[in-house]
Amino acid sequence: MAKIERAGARGALAEAERRFGAWRESRRRGQRIPQELWQVAVDLVGRYSLEQVAERLALNHQRLENRVEARREERFEDRARRRTRATGFVEVGMLGDGYTDECTIEVEDGSGGKLSVRLNGGACAEAAEIVKTLWGERA
Repeated sequence: MAKIERAGARGALAEAERRFGAWRESRRRGQRIPQELWQVAVDLVGRYSLEQVAERLALNHQRLENRVEARREERFEDRARRRTRATGFVEVGMLGDGYTDECTIEVEDGSGGKLSVRLNGGACAEAAEIVKTLWGERA
């Protein structure tokens, strides 16, 4: 069974290589790689190393790495959002002693929904991140 899985994995990279090749043969000069093909390449990283994917698909290593990292961050944010919505609870670390920072963060959406967070201590940056997660927006 392990041989079948390895053969299937090799097939995925070979199929991606075929798709990239077909696109390159039919593209106009200067045309950018379509998002769909970038997604194929990003999805292969994990089954293969970043270097293997970039080399086999003739992609710029740094651009592929940037897209892979953006995808990881997107997945992390999605998981955090789902956890927050599912539980209604956001965990905040302990505030350290000796901090004199104070902040109030207030947000309001278009329908009149409001959220206000007031903190004393060194957690203002964390509070801003919590509010962004709860509110579902990126700053």
